[in-house]
Amino acid sequence: MNYLAHLFLSYDDSDIAIGNFIADHVKGNKFEFLKKDFIKGIKYHRLIDSFTDEHPVYRKSCSRIRKSQRHYSPVAMDLFYDHFLAIHWDKFSNEPLEHYCQRFYSSLLKHQHELPAKSQKIVPYLIKENWFIHYKTIEGIQKSLRGISRRSAYQNNLEFATNDLFEHFDLLEQDFFCFFDELTNYCKKEISKL
Repeated sequence: MNYLAHLFLSYDDSDIAIGNFIADHVKGNKFEFLKKDFIKGIKYHRLIDSFTDEHPVYRKSCSRIRKSQRHYSPVAMDLFYDHFLAIHWDKFSNEPLEHYCQRFYSSLLKHQHELPAKSQKIVPYLIKENWFIHYKTIEGIQKSLRGISRRSAYQNNLEFATNDLFEHFDLLEQDFFCFFDELTNYCKKEISKL
């Protein structure tokens, strides 16, 4: 799952959400410098990723685009699933996505000096470009994919992945709803153990 889903699955715990957000910028267990609840968020993020990577519906989604995206299919799929979450946000939350994002951005800014350097670097771009709102649009997903493609050390077709989204839109959307229902049930149990 990509950023938006991870944040949503933090269930309004702002410290867990921040840990969830910075998790990809923290390698291994080198997080002793972080606040205890941020560390919980990092561990929770990793549980979500493991559940996702092993889930048969998510794997089926990735297989739909594997021919064109090869081993980058999970990267594209994470963004596609965030796109479906963003466009169907009102099915999952009573709070408008715009308000939700602003609340998270405020929390991030309040703790920005406590974040890993890589996270601190992207926060201004995240907020200025309002990434999560732009996940609602194909153009926003395209821009994110283009950025990931440029930063990748290996040749990839991510720049063209929105073609795969258009081609398989209905099936991927069905996959998302099936998968996300199971993921939210799993996360409600796991977050209560933190």
